[in-house]
Amino acid sequence: MKKGFTLVELLVVIAIIGVLAGGAVVVLGDRPAQARDARRLADMDSLKTAIDLIYTESGSYTALAIAPAAPVEINKLTGGELFKSFNQLPFDPKGTVSCATDCTKMCNYAVSEAPAAATYKIKFWLEKGAAAYSVPGCYALTEKGIVKIAN
Repeated sequence: MKKGFTLVELLVVIAIIGVLAGGAVVVLGDRPAQARDARRLADMDSLKTAIDLIYTESGSYTALAIAPAAPVEINKLTGGELFKSFNQLPFDPKGTVSCATDCTKMCNYAVSEAPAAATYKIKFWLEKGAAAYSVPGCYALTEKGIVKIAN
């Protein structure tokens, strides 16, 4: 009697491994997008904390003194209190256009309107949705929190 596996047995094992690997790719396929969305929400939390501190000290969102003037991408700020609050300003991990001008696809965080005394708006994009924000699309961080924006 010979020791070893037949060709049919080897092909069956290879087919089973292929099916399992294919299932793993499908299950794990959305993980990078979900991780980017989690980072986006963490960035918004950091921005909100910094903005709230500035508001507490000055009593107005106009103290953010966005420079250059809005609309501007957050990571392109060169002055103002928000700029001073970060060693490195946050940016979208995959955005290539400004959310201020195009919030219909992945885009860089942007101050879309000049901060007023009692309001501000920073737009960002979620690919798959995360946490309480399960619908993909354009969102805005405002003084009231995060809200979904119609595209």
